[in-house]
Amino acid sequence: MITTAAKPIGFTTQLHEHIEYVEDGVCRKIITKDEKRQAVLVCLKAGTHLSQHTSGHDGFITVIEGQGVFFLDDQEITLAPGVFIAMPTNVVHAITAIANLAFLKEVDRHEGCQEHSRSKGDRSSLEQQEG
Repeated sequence: MITTAAKPIGFTTQLHEHIEYVEDGVCRKIITKDEKRQAVLVCLKAGTHLSQHTSGHDGFITVIEGQGVFFLDDQEITLAPGVFIAMPTNVVHAITAIANLAFLKEVDRHEGCQEHSRSKGDRSSLEQQEG
C-alpha cells in the first residue's frame, strides 16, 4: 500500500516572533509559498534603502512595525504599522527604513523573485519548519 502525506489545510504563525534585524540591513524570511504565490517577511534595519526596481508580479505589502517611506511610481507613501500597499506589476518602487521596519510582502508568483533566490539573512519556509 502506498500512502502520501495529506497537504495541510493551512497553518498559523505570529509574525512578530520572526522579526529579526541584521547588520547588513536586510533580512528576508519566507513565511509560506505554493505554486501560485508566496509571503515573505522583510525586515529592514533603520537607515537601509532598497533602490528603485520593478517586479514582474502583482504584490501586496502590509507594514507590521516601524517607520519608513515607500516610493511607488511617483507617489511617496509614509510607512507605519497597518499601512497596506497594492503594487501592480512592473511599477517602479523603492523603500527607505527610517526606523527598524518589518513588513509582509505577498506576491502572486515567485519564479525569479528576489526572495525566491536565497541571500544572507534568508530563512527557509516557516511553514515547513512549523508544519
